[in-house]
Amino acid sequence: MRSLLVSMMLLSLLLCSCSKTSRIELDGVAQGTYYHIVYYSNNNVDYQNKIDSILHDFDMSLSVYNPNSLVSRINAGDTTVVADKYLIDNLKLSKEVYEQSLGAFDVTGKPLFDYWGFGEDGKWGRRDEVDLSRDRHCVDSICHYVGFDKIAFDTLTGKVSLPEGMQLNFNAIAQGYSVGVISDYLTSEGLDSYIIDIGGEIYAMGRRGDGKQWQVGIEKPADSSEGERVVQEVISAEDIAVVTSGSYRKYYEVDSIKYSHVIDPRTGFPVHHNLLSVTVIHKDPALADAWATTFMVLGEEQSRLFLETHPEMECVFISETSGQKK
Repeated sequence: MRSLLVSMMLLSLLLCSCSKTSRIELDGVAQGTYYHIVYYSNNNVDYQNKIDSILHDFDMSLSVYNPNSLVSRINAGDTTVVADKYLIDNLKLSKEVYEQSLGAFDVTGKPLFDYWGFGEDGKWGRRDEVDLSRDRHCVDSICHYVGFDKIAFDTLTGKVSLPEGMQLNFNAIAQGYSVGVISDYLTSEGLDSYIIDIGGEIYAMGRRGDGKQWQVGIEKPADSSEGERVVQEVISAEDIAVVTSGSYRKYYEVDSIKYSHVIDPRTGFPVHHNLLSVTVIHKDPALADAWATTFMVLGEEQSRLFLETHPEMECVFISETSGQKK
């Protein structure tokens, strides 16, 4: 009996050693940016090929940088497009945030980004001088083609109908949504300890292999678009998304006035307030992404009023005058 117990103990030790959890890191490129994924696995499986395949399919649906994607074809007036699940989900979520924010979040604002010099070419800035009188006239004309309520889409048939001249851009929600897609995949493979970072949109599942919570840094707003990246605060994260939106990287100056890529779709103009960045902590990475952008449009005061009735979200605001405030 004693030898049997010893044998069983030895077998147990062998099994434990064979199933020792491995830490695996994956790096790649998607959606015009990077991705970095860390996960802990008992079987030491490399999921990179599958992840790359998922992200490729995602780009073929929602990337405005890919002329052959579904959204690019819709923007070009192709009426034969049948929306896939990715596109339909993003339309539904975008409608939800559009309505709750009273239009401060709007995926039909692409013509405004193009007009203000923040199009897909990645070259920020205007080709002409800023003239507020002329710009007001031009923006008023463009705003006729902006407004999510003008979109018609059928979730059953996958048909999306836009008025002529309207274009979609899901950049303010799609990246966060893609983080959720990869999270769903890793969970379906039995993983319960991982962190996903796609271009700064982060989701942390479970805890690290050492039992500690994942650590996510919030960047200190830089003094210039090329400024050094410095961590201002570290957040402990577990089963949560952490997404930051800011105005301090993508902007240009004309006559000492900053014009950032944060554009209010209700006015058609870049926002001008003291808020430099917003970090949203939410269980859904797509909604965290969308609301981070929305709060940058609304500004700190209006955002805080909204948050009073939405305890499911936590935020960190960093402004020019007061620094960091939760």
